[in-house]
Amino acid sequence: WWQQSYDLDAADLPLESNWMLHTVLLPMCMASPLWWRFCQNLRQTYEYKRRWPYLGNALKYFIAAEVAVFGVYMQAPKESPIWLAAFVLATLYQIWWDIFMDWELLVFTRWKDFDIDLRKD
Repeated sequence: WWQQSYDLDAADLPLESNWMLHTVLLPMCMASPLWWRFCQNLRQTYEYKRRWPYLGNALKYFIAAEVAVFGVYMQAPKESPIWLAAFVLATLYQIWWDIFMDWELLVFTRWKDFDIDLRKD
């Protein structure tokens, strides 16, 4: 097994040709965090008996996982307009969700909701 000597250029050859690594292990490492967050959001939907915002967040993780898995297993059609459109739409939805829903950036409130008394009595 260790009979063969590798130089630095050939050291990655066993990993490049490893079927188990490229078809099972790396895709699982890529998709499992998305899957667990998707399941966590479904659990929160059931636990709190509220669809919003948990199903919207679950949709974010589901779409991201679908695009990523399709990109890993379907190498040839990645240049297709359908895959590119799905990739762009999934990315835009994730950015929108993170900015407006998770981080609550750029959320404006009405000025009359501020109760500021400038004169101290």
